[in-house]
Amino acid sequence: MEDLLTLSNVRDIFYKKRVCIIGSAPSGLDNNGSYVEDFDVIVRVNNYKTRGTNKRGLTYDFTDSLGVRTDYHYSFYGGSIRKTQEELKADGVKGHLCKCPDDICHVTGWHVENKKIHGGDFRGIYRRRKGFWFAPLYVPEKAHYLTLFNLLGGHVPSTGFAGIWEIVNSQPKELYVTGFDFMQSKLHNVNETWLEGDPNDPVGHVFNKECELFVKWVKEYGFITTDRWLTEVIRESTKADSAR
Repeated sequence: MEDLLTLSNVRDIFYKKRVCIIGSAPSGLDNNGSYVEDFDVIVRVNNYKTRGTNKRGLTYDFTDSLGVRTDYHYSFYGGSIRKTQEELKADGVKGHLCKCPDDICHVTGWHVENKKIHGGDFRGIYRRRKGFWFAPLYVPEKAHYLTLFNLLGGHVPSTGFAGIWEIVNSQPKELYVTGFDFMQSKLHNVNETWLEGDPNDPVGHVFNKECELFVKWVKEYGFITTDRWLTEVIRESTKADSAR
């Protein structure tokens, strides 16, 4: 059985620390790796890329921009997550933070009819991943997960956005957010085409709403800093508000 982290443990990881969370958008490359690695805690998401070999057998190295150190891996850990134990260990991962509860959270008639129950019944993730986690593991309670789900109007949060939310609620000293463009680039994992989910899914991701909430948090909390792409998004939002 893995060592389990509580929500209180997670809060302690980030509280009053300088934290960097790196999403999978190509805008993350507009960084300096040494700047990224200077943070107290570094969180990377899902199939993050730093260095390695792609599906075509070609090597890549983004460490000049993104660094390589990874203290915590934040993921939904479904079947599309390809990161191996060896890769995570090599990058220094010392904890696994999960987005999804080990529970049934939202299975609608649409999911049953379209045989996509896994989109709301997350228990299969934990059956398939048994023995995968090599470091302390955080699995959120259903009620905690549903807080964010309801904040998004009954929609599943994207993994990176859920990670930002967890850290924001932990009251860090600083939270630097980079590599997030709320799917405007239609790319993820730095340079891979994003395969959009079924637009009919009643609880599918709502990236525009996530962006609105993120901008609100930046304006509300003084500890959030952003990369150049996100800074421009916030500037445009502020201009729009002023024009109203």
